Amino acid sequence: MKRKIANENLNQNSEIKKKPRVEPHSDKFKVYEAWLRSRGVTWSPLLQTTDVGVIAGTGVLALDFIPSGTVICRIPKAACFGAPANSHVDDEPSDGDSQKRLAELYLKEKALGDESDWKPFLDILQPAQCPYLWSSTAQSWLLGTDLPPVLSSKTARLKSGHNSLVNTLPSPVPYPTYLLACSLISSVLNPWYGGTLTPFNVSLNCSSSPSTTFTSSSDFVIGVTSRDINKGEEITHAYCSTKADLIYR
Repeated sequence: MKRKIANENLNQNSEIKKKPRVEPHSDKFKVYEAWLRSRGVTWSPLLQTTDVGVIAGTGVLALDFIPSGTVICRIPKAACFGAPANSHVDDEPSDGDSQKRLAELYLKEKALGDESDWKPFLDILQPAQCPYLWSSTAQSWLLGTDLPPVLSSKTARLKSGHNSLVNTLPSPVPYPTYLLACSLISSVLNPWYGGTLTPFNVSLNCSSSPSTTFTSSSDFVIGVTSRDINKGEEITHAYCSTKADLIYR
């Protein structure tokens, strides 16, 4: 699904005026914000990334009232994890197991530890539980839906992907570790630049009343508020059909 910004005139000048910042909750978020700046990411000073007072894991809070239609972040390719050098913002993932390439990249970067250039970003990602990590009892809840054959096919591809790691990673990775990496990637993967993890998009929780949409313009992913956001409110977005489609692949 192509993402095009509705108003190409939206730019950094449409952001709200700067106001005093509140310090991030922990050092990891201070390090993360410094890393964002080094990658050319710009965002409203009224956003606070935190793991306190949010729906789950890492989230983003509004430090003051933010009106609808405000550009709250602009993310270039340099900050999108897994973006190939020759990719364009509107390139979509090719056919195949959609998370496999990024799961391998994720495991390689995590193995580097502090030497990884992506560590500040990867450190804010939260574990996720896709159905292939569920217990057999929990998986039985899918009976009567169209998902059991999808899950069976996905599991077969995951096993095949793990078997191929011997040729791509410097040291063996246990199958459960590979599944955890794949589940995390699948939960936050979006199709920009052929399939990437995109700052702010990955840290916003989803809700039934989303307040932000993400679009693309030129070589940027752009976050724009879709309604007024009150001070102290968590900024959220919607769980879109494109993401659901990626989980099927």
